[in-house]
Amino acid sequence: MAALFIAAAYLFMFGKLISFPYNIPFICAIIIAGYLLFKRPLFLLGIQKIRKPFSFVMMAAATALAAELLVDWLVQPLVNKLCTTVPDYSYFSVLENKTSLFTKYFFYTWLSAAVGEELLFRGFMSDQLNRLVPPGKWQTSVVLFIGAVLFAFAHGYEGPAGIAMTFLWGIFFGILYKRSGNIWFTVLVHGIVDTIFLSLAYTGHLSYYELPNRLFWGY
Repeated sequence: MAALFIAAAYLFMFGKLISFPYNIPFICAIIIAGYLLFKRPLFLLGIQKIRKPFSFVMMAAATALAAELLVDWLVQPLVNKLCTTVPDYSYFSVLENKTSLFTKYFFYTWLSAAVGEELLFRGFMSDQLNRLVPPGKWQTSVVLFIGAVLFAFAHGYEGPAGIAMTFLWGIFFGILYKRSGNIWFTVLVHGIVDTIFLSLAYTGHLSYYELPNRLFWGY
């Protein structure tokens, strides 16, 4: 049954019944309703109270900034080199100095990517995969790997380099979720990382992502 639930959620995401950015949040609403209906505790989805909110948010922000710097200056350039391609962010240049458009994308990002994707791929997928993968010392690694693969191929439109990077982000978010046990931590980290990107687009500084290549990597 776990495999069927995962397949159903994954296929619905690519269906045309409900379009982006409301498709993933809709799936999450159905999942939460199902857990409540069948009396499955919501902590299985990582939905838990936040203790010490200020410290929680500060830790998430610090984690997001550290991850962003590591990815921008080391991981992404290596992936670009291996895939012999550089991500094209030119589409997002339309956000430059467009406050209303930035606000729209900001809302979409937090609703669909931060909250929606984390509840779906880390909360729900992890719970179902833990039921599907036999217990043992490799269970956690296998669940992380499969979850990251599903997350990556949901972003197939980003091309080889984008899929590879999304897979690595999936591993990272999966580890954060496993260690924290709280989905809201990964939601915050995911949202902050994406907000940094949107903010650079809005202020006309997307060229920042080219700096590591020009300064250190030579392409």
